Amino acid sequence: MWQAAAKSRHNTDRKIRRRGRHWKNSIMKHTVATMKTISGSADNDRAIAAEFCRDALTEARTRRDLIKSIADLGSVLDAAQLAIAADARAGIRHIHAAMQEASEFHHRSGLSPRIDDALLEIGKMQDEVEPLYRWLHMLYTRD
Repeated sequence: MWQAAAKSRHNTDRKIRRRGRHWKNSIMKHTVATMKTISGSADNDRAIAAEFCRDALTEARTRRDLIKSIADLGSVLDAAQLAIAADARAGIRHIHAAMQEASEFHHRSGLSPRIDDALLEIGKMQDEVEPLYRWLHMLYTRD
């Protein structure tokens, strides 16, 4: 049984890599700590904030799409797929928390609208994946 789960996870990871979106161990170029060191007044600061938001949105979309793919029978639900979905959901929660922290820090700066827009979109993604994950979990644990 564990071999089937491992093979299923391997196949899913291979499909994601084939699409050019390997979601595991993703590293964002800029961090929340970086965002706290910029003021938002210089062009370079705005470029850093734009890249931070773009990377966060891209990562969150990739994770959302992964959960949607599992829910839409992109792969058969098993323990490995449920674990992948849980990891993706946790990643979206983490990204959302990081964006909230950046938003709170820059709440009165010129970067606020850009960060708040990204935060809002990631929040919508989080609201979208939570019920999908609960549904997958319910299907898997149903006796």
